[in-house]
Amino acid sequence: MRTLKRNKKEIFLASRDLTETEYMKFSEAISIEINFAIANSEQDLVAFGENYVNIARSNATPEQLLLFKETDRVFLTEPSVYDQLADGADYRVKSVIDSINNTQIVYEKMSDA
Repeated sequence: MRTLKRNKKEIFLASRDLTETEYMKFSEAISIEINFAIANSEQDLVAFGENYVNIARSNATPEQLLLFKETDRVFLTEPSVYDQLADGADYRVKSVIDSINNTQIVYEKMSDA
């Protein structure tokens, strides 16, 4: 099963400060163990289109789902220095899906440019 502890990976989540309106500021990244998987199948191609190579997703517990919101930033390795702009983040949270049968977080790879 994908939600077993042995399948979890440590990621670092920097939450967006929603009170800041001038520019996006983020909190210091916190460590979360979650089931993080990069999209790599034909099913992902159908679901996400040709951009599927830039997509990753996680199955989350209801408690973990509360930590995520759209536009948050995700680091795959612990950031060495706190940056309010979350410069160097690997992914941004694209959507948070909470339904009766499924809780899922979809991430989009940040541009390298």
